[in-house]
Amino acid sequence: MSRKSLPKHTDDKNLTRGEFDWAVSDENVMCIKWKDKRCVSVLSCLPDCTDTVIIKRKERNGDIIDVRCPKAVSDYNKNMGFVDHFDHLKSLYEIDRKSRKWWHRLFFHFLDMTVINAYILYNMLPNINADIKNVKTFRMEVIRSLVVMGKEGTSKKRNLSSPAQMKAHKFSVPGDVRLANAQHLPVRSTSKRCIVCSTRETQKNPMDVSNM
Repeated sequence: MSRKSLPKHTDDKNLTRGEFDWAVSDENVMCIKWKDKRCVSVLSCLPDCTDTVIIKRKERNGDIIDVRCPKAVSDYNKNMGFVDHFDHLKSLYEIDRKSRKWWHRLFFHFLDMTVINAYILYNMLPNINADIKNVKTFRMEVIRSLVVMGKEGTSKKRNLSSPAQMKAHKFSVPGDVRLANAQHLPVRSTSKRCIVCSTRETQKNPMDVSNM
């Protein structure tokens, strides 16, 4: 839609504060023109553009007055800035994994969007955990929940007699110990190998498997 297809409204000089005019464009979209201190024009899909609400405005002398405002403009003022707030939350702890494949970047972007949307919905619940106050704590709780859910899948023994099964490396750690502790979280260390998942017989920095 361009300015050429917009309908004509009442001139700004003929509108006083709190008055508005509306019309239907060629694309059947409601166009509302409302005057506060200046004239504001918005497009609306509300069924009734004549719905109004009373808003508060402060004069230069400090007096608070009531001004009639279209509901479409009032809803826009209440909800504006949500996209910027969402982008801010997403940029705090987003997945910073570079890839030359374009669909990888889309996948990580949608994954971050899913986590932020879940965090926003979680804050809307009436009884929420007071310990989860920010996005970082929420992400860690999601990670821990997914790791615990994967415990049932790792406890099942795989059928190695399948003809399509590839020959795997021989693990130095017994299978019952390796699979029983597969839900551990990574910790910072100088070693690049995990004692639970590694195939080497000796480790540079051995760690206690029971503490993982």
